[in-house]
Amino acid sequence: MPAELITRFKNITPDGGVLEVVVWGLLTPVPPSEHGFKFRAVHAKDGVRIAGFDNERCRVMLKKRSFMLRPWPLRQR
Repeated sequence: MPAELITRFKNITPDGGVLEVVVWGLLTPVPPSEHGFKFRAVHAKDGVRIAGFDNERCRVMLKKRSFMLRPWPLRQR
């Protein structure tokens, strides 16, 4: 499926962590979405993924941390 890169953002935090967001535009939506975007986001530190999201695979990945006590609600718009 051809995709057009819309934006790529990458930031190194003061503690050495990495935040990255990538968004592509698509001709047809990625199920179950109804929009024409594919995107992923990640927060990693020391080569270990702490949190991430990928709408192509509809996955949310969280590393168990003591400060993550509540579920993160995701909703379709």
